[in-house]
Amino acid sequence: MDTRDRQLYLRTSEGERKVVSYTPATRVIIEGREYPVTDLKSGDRVVMQLHKDSRGNDYTDLIRVRKNMPQQGETVRE
Repeated sequence: MDTRDRQLYLRTSEGERKVVSYTPATRVIIEGREYPVTDLKSGDRVVMQLHKDSRGNDYTDLIRVRKNMPQQGETVRE
């Protein structure tokens, strides 16, 4: 994640690497609650609503976390 340029570096389920931009208004939903994009962690499995900007680049305004990776010292809730 690059918070200065508002970009997420992702790997798709097919193994492809992808860069997706986000805006300050991008919503992140984890277990039904809304969080800032900066709460995403490496390894989180997400589903995104993608759009194209005027240059043809992908950006998202909605991210749903399907599997949240624990931070150090936390456990995963299934």
